[in-house]
Amino acid sequence: MAVDPDEGLVTDLMIGLWFVIAADLMALTGFAWVGGYVSRALFVAVTVATNAVFAGWIGWRWHAIRRAQPADRSALEELKQQYAAGELSEQEFEHRLDTLIDTDDAIATTDMDPLHDDTAAADDTTPADDIAAGRDDRLRRCYPSRRDRR
Repeated sequence: MAVDPDEGLVTDLMIGLWFVIAADLMALTGFAWVGGYVSRALFVAVTVATNAVFAGWIGWRWHAIRRAQPADRSALEELKQQYAAGELSEQEFEHRLDTLIDTDDAIATTDMDPLHDDTAAADDTTPADDIAAGRDDRLRRCYPSRRDRR
């Protein structure tokens, strides 16, 4: 059975089957126990067994999802591992560490900075300019004036 990590740990199928099978079995044995048809031990055994089966299923999915995800080590972790193993000298480690930090800083400032958005419109207008010029009617839709209500 293939496991899709994007589906989550507990799936809709698991919840549905728990309600259809486990909850029904627990309810039936509970009513039978209250009615005097089965012993308390049987009710407890059915409750523990059905919940243990579903807990085992969740545990199996957790392990399968962990195995399906790659052990993605960061570049910093690999660098530390190489230095700890003695594969790099202290100078080489510091040089690579500086390069790595500079690269991460460059990526963070260009990719994540909204002030350096290359996809902005060519006319460089801001949303406030659009609202002031009447080109943006979002405020008008949210807060109609008396003239617009008529």
